[in-house]
Formats: sequence, structure tokens, C-alpha cells
Amino acid sequence: MQREYIPLFMKGVNDPDVMRGVILQPPVTLEAEYAWYDKMVQKSDIILAILLHERDEAGTTTGYRYIGHTGLHGIIWPEGYAASGTIICDKSCFGKGYGTEAKLLLLYEAFRNRGLRKVCSRVKAFNGNSWGHLLACGYKQVGRFKKHHFRDGEFVDSIEFEVFREDWEPIWDAYQETKSLPRLTDEQRALLQKEIGAL
Repeated sequence: MQREYIPLFMKGVNDPDVMRGVILQPPVTLEAEYAWYDKMVQKSDIILAILLHERDEAGTTTGYRYIGHTGLHGIIWPEGYAASGTIICDKSCFGKGYGTEAKLLLLYEAFRNRGLRKVCSRVKAFNGNSWGHLLACGYKQVGRFKKHHFRDGEFVDSIEFEVFREDWEPIWDAYQETKSLPRLTDEQRALLQKEIGAL
């Protein structure tokens, strides 16, 4: 993550459609986001920009465009775990698998480069996109905080997830072999439809 990306993040951070499923609530000021960035670089948190390849008509990469960021937060030793979070702030990039790929790469950083054992995450109960990419990357639902977040005039549940390295490894290996992003299993899809449909 670079400080220069903060103004680009601001294009989405106050958009209710972008921020509906995340913890941070608009309105957010540019100064507050700069302060967040300056605080993060002094901590042990790992924040990585999600950059989209830009290509010309011939398919040659001409540059990169910031579309969001992902990170490992609150790394704890010797227990070897952290919390993860991802946000795609460019709505034109929703539903294209960029969040899933970013999460796979973040877990590579966590497990292969940092030696963590486990990564945790939480999502608001209605956030089906985040549920889906967590499940596809090997996370398992392990808990629920009832009526934990206030959104759109009501309290909603927070769903807790975790993934261990051994659960992520086969998904990563398949991704490397096939060059295709992981897909939800029928069982995972049924769980997600049941949970989201019941809200």
C-alpha cells in the first residue's frame, strides 16, 4: 500500500454501495484516511494494495490501477494468527474475482512468507460476496455474534471465520495448477443461500 493511493480510495470510501458490507462507516475524510495510513505503517499490520493490470489493445501491460487493498491485522506471536480484511473500492470491479484472488495472495503472504498458522475474518451476515470468497479460499464459519453491527436502521449479525494453512494449501495448489480461481462447492453454495436467504 502506498500513501499516494489514499485519494484513489476516497473515490469509493464514501459510497454507501461500496461501504455497506465493511466495518468502516461513511462519511470518512481524506485527513482521516491519511491518519489511518500513517498509523498502519508504524504497526506490524501488513497492508497490500490491489492493483489491476491495465493493457492496450494488443494485450500488453501498460500500467496498474489501484482498486482496493487487503491486509493482515493484529498479528499475534507466538500464537501465529492474524485477522484479514479486503475492500474493493471500485464498483466497476465488483463480481470479477479480484477479491478472491487478493485473498488467496494475502494468505500466501500469511502462511508461506510470514509463517502464520491461522487467519481469521468476520463479515456482516448480509455480505454474501465476502462470505463467498472466504469460503472459496478455505475459510470455515466458526461462530456468530448476534445483532453485532448497526446497518440500515437495524442490528445485524457478525459471522466469524478462520482458515488454517492446511486448509488453504490444496486450494492454492489447485489455483497454481489450473490458473483458475477457486469456486464454491455445491455444499458451500447451499449454505450461503440458506444463510443469506434467511435474513
